[in-house]
Amino acid sequence: MSSPRFFVSSEKVKEGKILIQGNDFKHIRDVLRLRVGNELIVSNGLWEYQAKIEKFEKDKVVAEVLKSQRIIEALPKIALFQGYPKGKKFEFILKKGTELGADLFCPVIFERTVPKIEKDKLSRWRRIVLEASKQCQRPIIPEVYPPLSFSEACEVLSDYEKVIIFWEKEKKKSLKTLLKGEFKQIALVIGPEGGLKEEEVEKLVRLGGEKIGLGNAILRTETASMVALILVLYEVGRIG
Repeated sequence: MSSPRFFVSSEKVKEGKILIQGNDFKHIRDVLRLRVGNELIVSNGLWEYQAKIEKFEKDKVVAEVLKSQRIIEALPKIALFQGYPKGKKFEFILKKGTELGADLFCPVIFERTVPKIEKDKLSRWRRIVLEASKQCQRPIIPEVYPPLSFSEACEVLSDYEKVIIFWEKEKKKSLKTLLKGEFKQIALVIGPEGGLKEEEVEKLVRLGGEKIGLGNAILRTETASMVALILVLYEVGRIG
């Protein structure tokens, strides 16, 4: 059984010791019921540490670093710009996308987006990717952006080397052809339940985006996200 994984900020790692506090401290003590001598994996986003619990204090666990290694981030980094869907579909996308290897999630309000986003959702979304990262043993927590309007998303997308627009009306282009070459970052754009409007696709194309379809079937937005992510990760060599 693999050691449980936790994330801490860099200032919690000093002189060969790691301090784990807050909810993670309670989880270690009360849920996992770990004891002195049990091993943990701890990441601060730059380094990954194999550590051993040295002692429990009133509000923290002190762990001793046994081994450390620099985290090498997989490239290209994959960002998912997702048309915000109904219900809990975005939470599903966050969980499964984190497991598969997405590096960034950004909910986008397209013209055909139906639901309104509650203000307190961002903190919940970030907790979801944190927990999913722990469960699937990812050394880095994916980033989650606050919801962006279409125009705001276009500004962010203009900085990407490669923008791929998954659109059901595009039938000709090959993903293999679009991904020839090497890239440091790739953005995937998936529309909401109602799909992308042609005007939105045209604006993304003017920014340098390229259209591609996902076959003849019309997929649900959460299905399209996962299929697109898997295909791109495979083509760039990050899975398979």
